[in-house]
Amino acid sequence: MMPTSPDHVDPAALPPQDLTAEQAVLGGMLLSQDAIGEVTEILEERDFYLPNHARVFSAILNLYTQGEPADPITIAAALQRDGALARIGGHGFLHTLITSVPTAVNAAYYAEIVAQKAILRRLVQAGTRIAQFGLHGVGGADVTDIVDRAEATLFDATAGAQDDSRGPITGGLAATTVLAMLDETTPRDLVRTGLRDLDDIIGGLEPGEITVVCGRPGHGKTLLGLQFARHAALEQDKHVLIQSLEMSQTLLMQRMLAAIPPRGVPLDRVSKKPGCPLSEDDRRQLTAAHKKLENSALWVDDASYQTSNTIRSTVRRHTQRHGRLDLVIIDHLGLVATTGRPETRALELARLTRELKIFAGELDIPIVLLHQLNRQSAQRVDRRPQLADLRDSGAVEQDAFAVIGVHTPAVDDPTDPHAGESDLCVIKNRQGRTGTAHTAWQAHYARFANLAID
Repeated sequence: MMPTSPDHVDPAALPPQDLTAEQAVLGGMLLSQDAIGEVTEILEERDFYLPNHARVFSAILNLYTQGEPADPITIAAALQRDGALARIGGHGFLHTLITSVPTAVNAAYYAEIVAQKAILRRLVQAGTRIAQFGLHGVGGADVTDIVDRAEATLFDATAGAQDDSRGPITGGLAATTVLAMLDETTPRDLVRTGLRDLDDIIGGLEPGEITVVCGRPGHGKTLLGLQFARHAALEQDKHVLIQSLEMSQTLLMQRMLAAIPPRGVPLDRVSKKPGCPLSEDDRRQLTAAHKKLENSALWVDDASYQTSNTIRSTVRRHTQRHGRLDLVIIDHLGLVATTGRPETRALELARLTRELKIFAGELDIPIVLLHQLNRQSAQRVDRRPQLADLRDSGAVEQDAFAVIGVHTPAVDDPTDPHAGESDLCVIKNRQGRTGTAHTAWQAHYARFANLAID
């Protein structure tokens, strides 16, 4: 248990804390409403070491969120109503907080100190838990699962991903949150695909969920994944990670560079196909495309052997080193290896998609999974993708928030009257309607594009 008073305690035996900074934070909040807003962007109740400090912070936050003034008088009254004023030391305790700081100007500075100490305390707790994992295991789990659990524990401690405030809430409060979103004048900041008809159907890529892009070989599922990444990173300034188990970084970047210029550069030229030299204009366009990529937060990992554990580990390390990601794209699900005892591929994929869905929710970001369709769809007269075509497992369909099937007629029949188009079939959409987004298929530029509006 944490002490209610630091008196008569050996400082070396205490976890990391700075009680003076905690007092200065609360004193600043009691002196200034502006300081409350600044501090609450940095701290939460669990960040305070001393329970009495946490109680005062909670009382200030409750009044502030209700639009009521939070000053020494109102806070004392609120604590009195809750029966907590006497327990924390009465009015004298609040007076001590106010006199501990001459001005509220530096409240945010002191809040950063308190936050850093809180992270260090959680790091100590995480170290203890990880040591127990190593000594005693985790319920019979194998080594790779234990390593993943340890990494997740460390990530939660240092990145603050674990939110102890999450839990059941009333239906009324949940509905209040939804209605408040409806009153907002700005649209939700979703990752858009950049394809007008597709965005009209799905709205964007939903945070905390999995979107599956599926198609038969050659129909463009990888290029559609690159389309999502390109638009998010270059047009929306999002942080994007592509985890490619199929193509190398070189092949991916050849396609990316060909697609970025407005006029496009033929992929044959970018990949140095014999007899397809670059023109001077091509070089100028590629130089401009390169500059855009240099200024973006687009990352590529082409490690060909990946498991669910290594994917999660890569994303966690990236987040700690470079900041929060906005989008992760995995190409493709069928190449993700499994660990542990051999199972049927259907069961393996079910476990993979469940783990990745949970991970997307943990980080509150969209994860796009590219996935192959089985070849039976090629035998039908209508070859457009259906949910039943998802290869190996119905769990992919079950765990997906949205499923987008890529159907490019020219791949099967170059003489098809719609050979210059590709249909993006939204065959599952938990947030709205299904339907088909018609796009231009510009295979020579390695991209999809919006069709001209008549």
